[in-house]
Amino acid sequence: MSTGDSWALIEDIITCVNVYASQTGRTPKSRSYQPNDIYIYAYKELLQYIKHLFIYYDNKIESIPDKIKDWSWFKFLGSSCKNSEISEITVVTYNYDVWLERILKALNICFNVGQIGNKNHNSKVTVLKPHGSISFIHKNELDLDSYSIKLDRELLDGSSDDFFVEYKDLEKKLSS
Repeated sequence: MSTGDSWALIEDIITCVNVYASQTGRTPKSRSYQPNDIYIYAYKELLQYIKHLFIYYDNKIESIPDKIKDWSWFKFLGSSCKNSEISEITVVTYNYDVWLERILKALNICFNVGQIGNKNHNSKVTVLKPHGSISFIHKNELDLDSYSIKLDRELLDGSSDDFFVEYKDLEKKLSS
């Protein structure tokens, strides 16, 4: 499949789910849809594929390259963190990957991730990820042998208190 065809398929799946949900009032997280709802299943399958893909590529790059220091966002964040007139920096990202967090760690910039995990009260930087992240791990870890794409409410639904942030061995936590 070509790159263009792949993107078109992904857009079609997401569009179908959005149209389907708007027409039926059912959403991927509601309990009212049926297991034969092919659009919902395709959407959930796509989400799992993307999660696995992000984890795979995250493992491919062991460390952040030094050339990141030339990146304009790095320069901005670095100078903003040192500026005493700036008390808070909030970054909202819809990315599921952990590149921003890895870059902040590599640069020794202290940060918090929304309402997930322990808070560092000395941090100016807060990263908000409203769509989730491969680093959000549910406290109830499942055995990898029990992995499946669920059509009912996911284990991942719940309070932010039920999650913690993890950046290592994510491929071992795929089922959580």
